[in-house]
Amino acid sequence: MKNLHKPISVTELNNILHDVMDAAFDYPVSVIGEINDVSISANGHEFFELKDESSSIKCIRYASLVGEKNIKEYENKEVIITGNINYYVPKYGKPSFGQIIVSKIVEHGEGRLKEIVEAIRKKLENEGLFEKEEKLIPNKFPMAIGVITSKDSDALQDVISRLKNRFPISNVFIYPTLVQGNEAAQNIITQINNANIDKICDVLMLVRGGGSFEDLMCFNDEDLARSIYKSNIPIVTGIGHQPDITIADYVADISAETPTAAAEKITPDKNDMIKNFIEYELHLKEKTKITFQGFKLKTQTIKSEIENFNPKKLINEMKSNYYNQNKELINELKNVLNNRLNIYNVIDKNLSLFFEFLKNKFQGMQQNQISLKNNLLMQFDSKYNINKNNFHSLKKEILNLSPNKILKKGFAIIRNQNGEIIKKKIDLVDVASFTAEFYDGKVKIDTKK
Repeated sequence: MKNLHKPISVTELNNILHDVMDAAFDYPVSVIGEINDVSISANGHEFFELKDESSSIKCIRYASLVGEKNIKEYENKEVIITGNINYYVPKYGKPSFGQIIVSKIVEHGEGRLKEIVEAIRKKLENEGLFEKEEKLIPNKFPMAIGVITSKDSDALQDVISRLKNRFPISNVFIYPTLVQGNEAAQNIITQINNANIDKICDVLMLVRGGGSFEDLMCFNDEDLARSIYKSNIPIVTGIGHQPDITIADYVADISAETPTAAAEKITPDKNDMIKNFIEYELHLKEKTKITFQGFKLKTQTIKSEIENFNPKKLINEMKSNYYNQNKELINELKNVLNNRLNIYNVIDKNLSLFFEFLKNKFQGMQQNQISLKNNLLMQFDSKYNINKNNFHSLKKEILNLSPNKILKKGFAIIRNQNGEIIKKKIDLVDVASFTAEFYDGKVKIDTKK
């Protein structure tokens, strides 16, 4: 230290102050304050003041250190700056002053938290934890639903109420956890692991009500995100209220704006299911009716073809075709009925619990199904008997028209020597002999005797 009892020049004093300032700190140093009076030089250097309640200090950030955000984006915000303290001694007699040469600027408070969250988000995104291809698809009819949240929260009550209203046959398992504070993230991870060990849930819900950005910070935890990603059970999130979005929402298999919205995304609505079932029943009846009408038209076509052709030539062929068509008709009706019954059995198997809830309605519909089957079989038997009777009537008419039948009534067929039928008396004038054919035989008659 120089002897200051001897007068020194202003320049010497400024140089001493410069050296003292350089030696006073372990650099770099960090300072909290609010940015004001921002300006940017033509060459890109940034100048501003850092203030608190009672003081301020000049700051400079050189163009080579400017990042993605320029200084104007921080204006009037509380920040933490990092850099070196410098006592600037200008030339040409201008006043000297202390300043901070800034190397880094980050927002303080919530802004700082957001920067941390964004850094984690980018890291996990680059690792592929948000890819759609990695997402699990929950069961459309989840029979066991796990809810990870605070056991005393309104969110839990809202979720349980919504699940029971939409899909009351599902079982809800509560995995209580902290949803705020330093221990919350690890607490949630433990419950996710427990649910995966239990293996009783079809889907897990991670939910909590609204809160400040800081309140929701546990859902931005990197370890929690990796735990959600590794879960073998699909996880749906409903955290906070729109537009709250956490890293847990990005990595989850499904994310919703609120806890109740999450409950709606993973469960079917019982009212929609009842409506769809009724519509399916009506469609089945209509399909069966159309199928039967097709068979009826086909039978009528066959009957028309029989009537349009010579029975002597086609009687045996039509007889065979008739029985084949009836056999095909029976088989097709059986296939239709079996297919519909199989569909009903599949539905009954997949929704057995649901049918228990709607037992009375199902029994009535089951009775309608049996009645419909019996009616179809009765109608088929009726049509079959009608066609059979028509066939026998047609056969009887054909036999009644047989020549032998007519001969038995006392008629005879007269033929000349060439076997040609003689229809008029004049045709016998020059005939030496002819034959008379009766139903029980032929007689030769000579006309020249």
